Amino acid sequence: RALLRALRPNVHHALAGIPGLRPLPTAANFVLCRIENPAVTSDQVTQCLAAQGILIRNCDGWPGLEPGRFIRLAIRMPEENERLFTALREILQHGG
Repeated sequence: RALLRALRPNVHHALAGIPGLRPLPTAANFVLCRIENPAVTSDQVTQCLAAQGILIRNCDGWPGLEPGRFIRLAIRMPEENERLFTALREILQHGG
């Protein structure tokens, strides 16, 4: 848990650097992110990542969140996080 807590600022910074994605502040081991690329939906991101063996939470149906715009990511070990960042950059850059 201490390691994951220590990784949180780095993960948030890395996610903030991905065009089309806006991570929200968190105190948990999960990060809620808004998809800002209008050509990509949360369902597309979730499905593309699942096809690569990366599971995230699609937040469609969560009260107060705009449908198709939010995903929740777990903070994992550094190599897993890097794999996620690479996949997200690719998906958001090429529109799903």
